[in-house]
Amino acid sequence: MFKKSIIEFVSKFTKFPVVPDRFKFGLVTFSFDAEVKFHQDSYTDNATLLDAIDNVASSIDCDGASNAHAAFDVIGDVLFCETRGERKDVGKVIILFSDGLFSNPVSAEIKARTLKRDFYASVYCVATGQNILHRGLLGVASVPSHVSSIHEDDWMYRILQGTMFDCDGTA
Repeated sequence: MFKKSIIEFVSKFTKFPVVPDRFKFGLVTFSFDAEVKFHQDSYTDNATLLDAIDNVASSIDCDGASNAHAAFDVIGDVLFCETRGERKDVGKVIILFSDGLFSNPVSAEIKARTLKRDFYASVYCVATGQNILHRGLLGVASVPSHVSSIHEDDWMYRILQGTMFDCDGTA
């Protein structure tokens, strides 16, 4: 269910035009190690982005450690890099899928706080799994309303509304 939900969410997100001067997407996975699956400048249209997501889906590991702090490091050092498509004048959105049971929760909070400050990033968290530590997710999210559960019917819509739509729900 988890992988299927991520794929469904990303496919909804990519209904918006993926072009260099509009919406761009990067993907970082983390478990034992954080790994950039693709950069913001890797795909410049929706079709190739969706193909890339389909190709990556089978390699996403949902088991093991939860080194969110390492993911935040990679996002700040590698993904949000000007040479890879980062634009300083554009807000960034990080959507973290996790159970909140971080291997190093203090470091995860510090790294998330740094990204929010240095890159004006908004961090959304989607709680996954059977055992969820909400405190961990609340610690890295920008505000409490940016924490959702994958088991809530409207979690995708709430993130899309907060990131891609104006307050009235229009693009």
